[in-house]
Amino acid sequence: DDSANKIADAVSGAVDATSKYVGETIKAAKSTVELNKAAEMSAVTLQGIIEKYDRQAELLRQTRDDETKTIAERQKANDDLLKVLELQSEKMLEQANNIEAAAQAQFNKNGNDANAIALQQAKNEKLAIEAQITGFISEQQSNANALSREAIELNQSKIDSEAELSIAKKQFQAEQILDEVTRIEALRQAALEEQTIELKRLNDKKALYKEGTQAFQ
Repeated sequence: DDSANKIADAVSGAVDATSKYVGETIKAAKSTVELNKAAEMSAVTLQGIIEKYDRQAELLRQTRDDETKTIAERQKANDDLLKVLELQSEKMLEQANNIEAAAQAQFNKNGNDANAIALQQAKNEKLAIEAQITGFISEQQSNANALSREAIELNQSKIDSEAELSIAKKQFQAEQILDEVTRIEALRQAALEEQTIELKRLNDKKALYKEGTQAFQ
């Protein structure tokens, strides 16, 4: 589904155009009115970015968390989510920088208390954006790890089922042997094969995880 990418491209294009306009306005601004207008436009644009990207990110989260979909589909949604979050971070910080630049220019013109407070608020807003995006990306990475574990567990479950079926088949065949000595030997071989398969399963599982992690034990 390319709809998420199309939305991202559209939002990104609109934001780039607005950011460029606001940046040029701040540089050319010679009056308080012009600076205020540039700051207000950046603030409105920033709010629009938050709402549009938040909706896009939430749609991807819904796909990622939908257990009726395949692991591959869910992992793709989570990978796409990371791209959206990175783009959102970039565009939000552009607008936050514009707001800060406008506040700085205003403060440079008139360093009164009100303008000093507005400048500090602009700086705080940028820090809040960085913290918010960091939290979103941490959540995305946590889910990436969880999906990887789920994929490993599903694959291991399939391997285990096939091994159990193979062993059960050989045990059944051994039990059908009439000669007792031959039957006992066949059952012994089946037990040895079961032990070998179980050891290989454990070693294969450990190889998938880093030593020192709980999953490695």
